[in-house]
Amino acid sequence: MTVVQNIPARPGQAGAADRPVIITLVAPGGIGYTATGDISGPLNLTTDNTGHWSADLAPNSSITPSGTYYQVNEDGALSNIVVPATGGPWNLSQVLVTTPPTPAAPGITGVQVAAAGTVDAIRPEVNLIAGSGITIGVADNPSQNRADVTFTATGSGAGALLSANNLSDVASAAQSRTNLGLGTAATANIGTAGGTVAAGNDARFTSNPSRQIAVAADGPGSSVTPPVGTWTPTYLMTSDTGGVWSGWVNVSDGSQNDALSFDFACSAGTYSIELRHLPYTNRGIYTLQIDGVSVGTLDGYSASLIAGRSVLSGVAISAGIHVITLVMATKNASSSGYIGMIERLLLTRTA
Repeated sequence: MTVVQNIPARPGQAGAADRPVIITLVAPGGIGYTATGDISGPLNLTTDNTGHWSADLAPNSSITPSGTYYQVNEDGALSNIVVPATGGPWNLSQVLVTTPPTPAAPGITGVQVAAAGTVDAIRPEVNLIAGSGITIGVADNPSQNRADVTFTATGSGAGALLSANNLSDVASAAQSRTNLGLGTAATANIGTAGGTVAAGNDARFTSNPSRQIAVAADGPGSSVTPPVGTWTPTYLMTSDTGGVWSGWVNVSDGSQNDALSFDFACSAGTYSIELRHLPYTNRGIYTLQIDGVSVGTLDGYSASLIAGRSVLSGVAISAGIHVITLVMATKNASSSGYIGMIERLLLTRTA
C-alpha cells in the first residue's frame, strides 16, 4: 500500500478539524480488483486538528481493470489522482491526474470536462466563454454548495433567431416562420424585441420536444448524498436470472431504509420517471425522492423473477441540478424482504 496525504498550507486554521474526506476508486464497471480482493466502497476519513489527513491506497497499476483512478472529495473539493507503485508518502498535489496551475488552485482540481459523453479535457479550471448573441450570468449559491450559470440568448427582431429545426443562419422573418412551422393561424414573437410573424405551413417544429435523461444505477452515485447501507454493482448473466435478463445492476444489502442517490441536471418541466429493475419475491418498495421530497413509490415485488419497467408520471421538476434518491423504506405484504436491484433510471420530459 502507498500513503497519500494532504497537508494544508495554513495548518491550525479555524474549522480545520473533522472535515470529511471521501476517497472513491473510479473503475470501468464500478469495482476494481487487486490480488488480495476488490475495492468497491468509498474510504471515509476526517481531517485532524491541523487539517491534515493521510490514507493507505493500492497503487493503480496493481488494480484490474486498467485505467482506474481515485477521486478525492475534500469537503466538496474534488481531485482525481493516480497512486504510483513505488515511493511515497505522496502529497496530493504530486499525484494529481493533471498538475494544478502555479500557484496551486486552493479549491477544485482535476475537473473532467466532457461534451456529449466525450471527455475533451481534464483541467483544474473551467472557463465559460459567451458566443455571438449569448450572455452568461453566474450567481453564487453557497447554500447549495454550487455556482449557478445561466446562458441567455440576446438580440432584437427577427434577426435574433439564429436557427430553427437545426437550420442555421435564419435570415428573415419569412424564413423563420417557414422553419418554425407555426400553422395557418399562429403568430409568434421572434427575438427579445421581435414583432409578430405571419403563419407558415411547415409542421416539422415541435414547441415542447421531449428530453430524456438516463442514469445508470451501477455508475457513480451522488457527490453530495452518500448511500445508506451497502449497494454493490453486480453483473448478472442469464444463467443467474433464469434466462430472463443479463446486465449490470446495483444490489442493496437488503436492510430496511437502504437508500441510493444520483445527481442529475434538467430543464424545468413535467417528467415521467421510469425505473428499470428486477422484481422478485424478496424486493422492497422503492420510494422515489427528488431533493429529499417523495414523489411516489414503485413496487419491486413479483411472484417470479422478471425484468421490470415501472413508471411514475406527472413529476414536476424545476431547472437546475437535483438529487434523485431511491429509499427501500417499505415492502409489499407478500414480499419477504427489502432488497433493491436496480438497472437504471430514465427521466423523460413530457410537458
